Amino acid sequence: MPPHRAVELEPAEEQRRIPYFPPGDRGLALAIADAARDSRSLLLANHGSLVSAVTLESAAAAAEEIEETARLHVFLSGRPARTLDPDEVAELRRRYL
Repeated sequence: MPPHRAVELEPAEEQRRIPYFPPGDRGLALAIADAARDSRSLLLANHGSLVSAVTLESAAAAAEEIEETARLHVFLSGRPARTLDPDEVAELRRRYL
């Protein structure tokens, strides 16, 4: 999902998408294990999101931001929306991350 708000940068930018696997499928576990090596935020097709962080509070905050971003994405689908362009993303990262 493209970032709509500056606060979305960290979770949304690094979010990896995992294709659909049935619940309990070994392929799902392997895909998660592989993606989790370089991303703290995963979006599991037809399952939901999965985040990891140093503290429970950080993980909960990241999960809330992902859910809010998803809500905005669905709400804005088919409507004109201004997302942050790559230069704006780079500037926000330089300033705040």
